[in-house]
Amino acid sequence: MLSEGFALGRQLRRWWAEHNVYPIVVAESGQWDFLLSMAQACMGIAILPAPLLDQLNLPSAVIPKPLPASELDWAVAHVWGRHRYISHAARAWLASCGAVHD
Repeated sequence: MLSEGFALGRQLRRWWAEHNVYPIVVAESGQWDFLLSMAQACMGIAILPAPLLDQLNLPSAVIPKPLPASELDWAVAHVWGRHRYISHAARAWLASCGAVHD
């Protein structure tokens, strides 16, 4: 599973603790390809963000199963330094997300 440094890993641990679930975690990593390889080798499961899986060409041996959205909150933010230059490309990206506040 994703390591503590990732929001998804922290959320899963919090959810498990709240629901008295004690999974046996045999590997933690920030490398999604390693986790996916472990699952593909039938060494367990990998819990990874759906947007990442949507971008991959998964082999037929890998079967993604979505977790119920109501069980996890996924807060995403755009972060940049106050009074720092924001490139035109970054401004275009933020504008497309509706997040530009001057």
